[in-house]
Amino acid sequence: MLDRTNADPTLALDCLARRIDAELGAVATALCSALAHAIAAGELLIEAKAKVRHGQWLRWLAAHKFPQRTATHYMELARRRDDLCDQNGKVLPISVNKALNMLKWPYYGSGGLHEFENEYEPYRGWGCHAWGPFNEALRTAMRIVDFGAPAPRLIARAYRAGKTPGLEPVGLRKAAALLIRYADAIEAQPKK
Repeated sequence: MLDRTNADPTLALDCLARRIDAELGAVATALCSALAHAIAAGELLIEAKAKVRHGQWLRWLAAHKFPQRTATHYMELARRRDDLCDQNGKVLPISVNKALNMLKWPYYGSGGLHEFENEYEPYRGWGCHAWGPFNEALRTAMRIVDFGAPAPRLIARAYRAGKTPGLEPVGLRKAAALLIRYADAIEAQPKK
């Protein structure tokens, strides 16, 4: 709790700054700790897999109630530990999910499952949870006409004035092309 009796606001702000700094440090420590534990678990899983008889790995995982996907992810983190450490060998202060994304996980083999597979490698093998944010983004893109979006000339003027950070013609064209490809793929599916 803050001491509100202090009359000097500078001291109160200094106190807040120290506490904020401490909390940010704790976040970085927790992120490093989580990733370091995931890597350690991955190393142990690799060791266990080497000791399990051929063809029995999935059965062993199930018997010990270790989720197969989690085990596979952690083993990949362990194998690519060097990519997740700084020059001093310390684990980067990032979340496990961010580390997996940095490694462009999941790689589930190249079987040509769909036409977007090679271009959109990180999105293969998505589970239900991964589709949620992606589906929301697609729905938002499809509802753009409902937003009463400004005329293209006004967007261009705002772009030139620097009021639309991150908005680039190339990105818009890529997004439009991707949405057209999705629409074509959906239309190509046989009706049930």
